[in-house]
Order: sequence, then C-alpha cells, then structure tokens
Amino acid sequence: MSEWESIPSDLPAGVSQLENQVAGHTAAQGCLGLLKAASDGTILKPTGKVLCGIREIAFYERLEEARQQQHKQANGDANHHLWTVLCQVVPRYFGHPKLTIDGKVVEFVQLEDLTEGLKWPCIMDVKIGRRTWDPLATPEKRRAEENKYKACRQRFGLCIPGFQLYSVRDGGTLIRHGKDYGKKLTEDNIRDAFLLYLNATEDGRVSRLLLEQFLHDLHLIRDWARKQTMFRLYSSSVLLVYDAARLVEPNRSELQRESLTNSHGTRSVRARMIDFAHAFPTESSEADTVDENYLQGVDSLVDIFEQFLATGQSIDDGSVLKPVAKLLAGPREIKFYEQIEKATGEQKELVLLRELTPQYRGHQKLPIGGELIEFLKLEDLTQGMLEPCIMDVKIGRRSWDPIATEEKRRYEASKYAESREAYGFCIPGFQFYSLQTGRLQRYGKEYGKKLTEVTVKDALRRFLNADGGLCRQQLIQFLTDLWNIQKWARTQTSFRLYASSVLLVYDARRLKPVLLHAGKKTPRTPNTPTPTSTSGASTPSTPTFCTTSINELGDVEPLQHYFKIQRSHSTNHNFEEDIKTIKENYTFMLDNLVGSYEEKIWAKARMIDFAHTFPLMPTEPPGVDRNYLEGIDNLVKLFEDLLKDCEIQNSPRQGVA
Repeated sequence: MSEWESIPSDLPAGVSQLENQVAGHTAAQGCLGLLKAASDGTILKPTGKVLCGIREIAFYERLEEARQQQHKQANGDANHHLWTVLCQVVPRYFGHPKLTIDGKVVEFVQLEDLTEGLKWPCIMDVKIGRRTWDPLATPEKRRAEENKYKACRQRFGLCIPGFQLYSVRDGGTLIRHGKDYGKKLTEDNIRDAFLLYLNATEDGRVSRLLLEQFLHDLHLIRDWARKQTMFRLYSSSVLLVYDAARLVEPNRSELQRESLTNSHGTRSVRARMIDFAHAFPTESSEADTVDENYLQGVDSLVDIFEQFLATGQSIDDGSVLKPVAKLLAGPREIKFYEQIEKATGEQKELVLLRELTPQYRGHQKLPIGGELIEFLKLEDLTQGMLEPCIMDVKIGRRSWDPIATEEKRRYEASKYAESREAYGFCIPGFQFYSLQTGRLQRYGKEYGKKLTEVTVKDALRRFLNADGGLCRQQLIQFLTDLWNIQKWARTQTSFRLYASSVLLVYDARRLKPVLLHAGKKTPRTPNTPTPTSTSGASTPSTPTFCTTSINELGDVEPLQHYFKIQRSHSTNHNFEEDIKTIKENYTFMLDNLVGSYEEKIWAKARMIDFAHTFPLMPTEPPGVDRNYLEGIDNLVKLFEDLLKDCEIQNSPRQGVA
C-alpha cells in the first residue's frame, strides 16, 4: 500500500487530483494517484518504486527519441518502423518533473491527457497479458498476481481493473466500476462489461462508427505486437477513451465521422497503450520471438470488438465468421456448405459429411473498413474451451485445383514439399498452451515449411503436449473423429477436395487434470468377464470401461466425465490387434463417453475449407479421391502410432502380466 494514508492536502499550484482515474493506485485508496495539470492538457503519473520509475521513464524517453525522428529518413535501425507505429498508439510524453507534495519530493511522468476536451469521458483500463508479474517479482508477488482476475486472464489474456461511462440511456448518469466488479467477470459475462462501457442500446447494438474507430487503433496495436521482438510487457494496459456526449444524436445509427471528434477537432475515440513500469528487454533465450503473453490479450480484445462489429448484437452465439474468398472460390464454398446443410437421406455422402464439418449457419455481408465483405458463419469449434489448442492439417499431396494456372500449380507444388511427399499432408500452423510453461505457443507457415518426415511427428507430439507423456483419452477422442473422416474418404466418389484441411482442436485445461491424476487411483470396472488365455498370459480383448474416474479435485465422477480404456497387456505387446479392437468398438466407446455429458468431449477433428472442392470431372475415372485419402490415411496412421506409444508408455515391465 502507498505511504499516503489520505488524499494529499498540499498540492502545488496548478495541479489537482484527476477525477477520471479508473484503475491503478487511486486517491480513493489512500494513494497519491494521478494529477491533472490545469493549463496544458497533461496529467502527472507518480513513478512509484525506484526501479519501476526508471524503467518507465527510459521507455518513454526512447519513444520520444523515435517520435522526434519519425519525420526524418530512417536511421538504419531495423526497428525504426515499429517505434514509429508505437508513437501513434502511446500518449505523448512531456518529461518527468519532480514536485514537492506534503513535504515529500515526488517524481512524475508527464503525459498527454486523453480526456482533454471531452464532455462525457468514458474510460476503460484493459490490462493486457495472462501473466502480469515481471522477471524480478518475488514468489509472493507472483502468487498474488496469478490469483487476480483469474477467469478472464486464463481465457482471454486480459482483465478489466476498472472503467467509467456516462450512460446515454440514463441521460448522462456517471457509472463507475472498479476492481471488485472486474474480478467477477468471466468468459460468460465479460462481453456484457464491454457492451455496458460502449453504451449499447437495449437490444445490444453498438455504434458502428465507435467500433470502427476503436478498431483502427487496436489493429495498429495488434500489428505492432505481432512484429515487435524488442520487449516483454508485463502489467501493461490498453486505455479505451471516447466521449459519450457525441453519441447523443437524433439518429445514432447514422453518426457522421465528425461527431466523434473533440472540441479541438481531434479524434475523441482512442485506444492507447499505457503503463510501461514493467517493460523489460527480451532475454537472449527468446531473441527474435514475439511477446506471446501480450499478443494473446490484444488478439482477444480485437476479436471481441470485431465480433460486435460483425454481428451487431451482444450475444456470443458460438460462431465464427470466415471471409469468403473472391471470384469463384467463395461461391463454390458457400454452395458446398449449403449442399451439406440441405442433404437428405438419399445423399448419404453429404449426410455423413454434415457430422464431420463445423455446423453451417449461413453467410452474410458486413461493412468492414468502408467495404462490404462477405462471410461464412460457422460453428466455433473452440467454444467453451479455456485454453484452446488448434492445428490446421492441410490434406492432399496436390493442393491446386483443376482450373489453377500453370504458375499457381508450380507455386503450390513447391510449398511444404518434404512433408507432403512423405505423408500427403502438411501443417501450415498450430497453437497450443504448453503445460510445461503455461504459455501460449504459436507455430506458423515458416515452421511448417521446414517439417520433414521425421519432424512432422515431433510437431504432432508438441501440439499434443506430449512432453509429460501421451494421453490415451485425448488420442482416442481425436481418433474417433479421424476414423469417421477416413471412413467417409474411403467410400465417397462424388467429390475431389483440394487445399482442404482437418482442424484438430482440444482444451489444454482439460488435458492437464487427466494427465495429473492418471494412475493415481484405480477406478472401478464393470463386473464383466474378461477372456484369458489358457496359458495364463493375458490377451488383448474388447476394451472395457471404468464406471468412475477422478476429476480435477480428486473426487470420483461418473464414466461420462472422464474415461480410460482398460486393456490387458500381452507379453508380446500385440498393439496392432489392440488398435483394431479399439477401432471396431469406437462407436460404442463414443456412446459411453458422451451419454448426457456431450460437452465433456474436449478434443475433436473436423473437416474445413471447401473453396476448392470440385465434383468428379467427366474425364476422370470413377472412384475415391486418392489424393485426399492418402493424406487422411497417413494422419490416422500417425495418431494410431501415438496410441501404440501411449500403450507402451503405460504397459507393465516386460514379462509382467
């Protein structure tokens, strides 16, 4: 807590306590808080602890140096452009003066007042990052930080310590919410907090212009975060500011751009990066890597605002919007999804496909950046997942379609050559939450292009968080879907799929307790006779299922919550036969797994991307799509091999029955 036990009484002439502070150490908490300079449109922020102040001043000084140079020719610094971008999304810096307050000399950072000229300033502090403690934090500090705003940080990588708004619906009534409100926010209600702050109408609609102007700045911040490798930002915030008085118009749905400027003619809607007391240079062990901790939070913030803009409503209905490709590919994909959706019992191939693809929810055109963009609306496969891990596996050795130009064919054939040659598929990208570090890790095209026959397996194990051991439950859930896709590909003869993918999705939050408690207790099994060999050695048999299992707290739960395949290990380790038995019984297994707890399935595979799906050409011989089938067969085989490894990992010592 601050050394100030009450609001300072002896403030120097020309400064006053800032009334609009919504987070941080405030006067209401007995701290000095932010001060406002009466005449020059600036605020004074106390530097706080010595090292924190030194770091923050150094950051602003370096930024100001870049600001002075941004109109000159680049000085050869590879990061010159990133500093220039940063200048656009950070409040202007005016030095670090010292003032004497109540007999104490206090150093401040003097910054632009973003609320200057606003009649009804609406302000929200969004703290960015799942991790907020810096490398110098004590264990006690780390524990305290990790316990705050847990639900929002784990899911979105951000939290809301405080905000204020002037409610247009209530005639300009000031509403303020602080830390206690922010700590109660979860995945289910955080969007309501943003809608409240944005002065949404009763039916949940927000001014499109307001969203667009916020997104202008948020896109700059996100683009910067996606490229910069210089810093790691801990406990930094994005400050959202706008003037609610500008929303009081006869027709709010047709606001003019000029209506959201302040009295000085500058934009009154702004998102700005603030709080750099815990900005650290990137360590050498992480050189040339982006700040994933910060990026996750910014990505989530942009996603929330883009969802409001795209849907025009307050309800997150578990959908994603995929931009439709231009020219022929877009209409082709829409047509294919509509065929799947409308398929009847006679169209067995399409009826089966409906179970293997995200649910199709139509298509719509939305104005984005002044242009009408068409989107496919599809089921969000990560809905409800706290730590979604996602891998895109593009299926097929050949990815160019029949109408591709020769140039396009050569280009496509040159990409991911080694993995495609070996397996008939490639991995353009994936992300996962590491159980070892707790951090989100992303791997993109450059990583995927380097994968070989050997390292593809390493990539799969990395994605599956297999460092701590393979998880049978996770593998079986994936294989249940992959076997269904494989079965469809082995029988369908109507279509040829090019550049189509299988999306693998699981929740790392659900994986962790399963691995943690594996083998700690022996669940009860049904009293069903198990065949044994006359020699006394156990033989592979139909998998039996435990009726109970252990949840995250160590309590016993019904079968449908968690399941574990119980198998008898033969002395010969006949895993090929076991896989065959499991596969033959996977439908039964899935029925037992789901029951009335369908949401307990936390790993799934779905077919996506049909912009280059063509009906069988008249010149082609009838038959299955060998190009697609080869890729899915090899993907299934790799997962079956992982399941065998998992069985070996969990098998008794050689010679023990």
